[in-house]
Amino acid sequence: MQAEHTAATDQCPPRVIRCERVLRKRTKSVLLVLDRITDPHNEAAAHRCAEALGVQHVWTVAPPLQPQKKRPKRDTKSVAKGADGWLSLQRFDNVASCVSALRVEGWDIWCAADGEGAVELGSDRPPDLTPAKVAVVIGREADGCDPAFLAAATQKVYFPLRGFTSSLNLSVATALVLSRI
Repeated sequence: MQAEHTAATDQCPPRVIRCERVLRKRTKSVLLVLDRITDPHNEAAAHRCAEALGVQHVWTVAPPLQPQKKRPKRDTKSVAKGADGWLSLQRFDNVASCVSALRVEGWDIWCAADGEGAVELGSDRPPDLTPAKVAVVIGREADGCDPAFLAAATQKVYFPLRGFTSSLNLSVATALVLSRI
């Protein structure tokens, strides 16, 4: 069987072999949920982080309707660097429909949020504390996760900041949280 696989891959172009290798390493046990992100560049950068870290599924809850902003200086494609093409994306109109879908599919919901009961995602965190299927919810920079997500969450997690700066860009926070789960 191994000899057949080796013979088959010898005939494939290097790009196909690389794609197969990368896709085999994807995790289907972690799902990223972006909660009401209003800046399309932040959303695109979070997609890029998820893809780079091997997360396959990204769900997005649409932000509330807002007045149209002037056209961004850069297209989001330049931020995402093609990551969207490798991800399985799903969009929800509201938090309630997303929470319902997560529950139906058996995902544990973890919100990136500090406060009482939140668990620090330090480098020494034992991996056996992570459930088989975990949906990590990242909220907006302005106000964090929606209260409905926080109420549905089985765990709140945070990445510790040690400096004078009290917050990170959404995509940076997404990358750090995903890398610790």
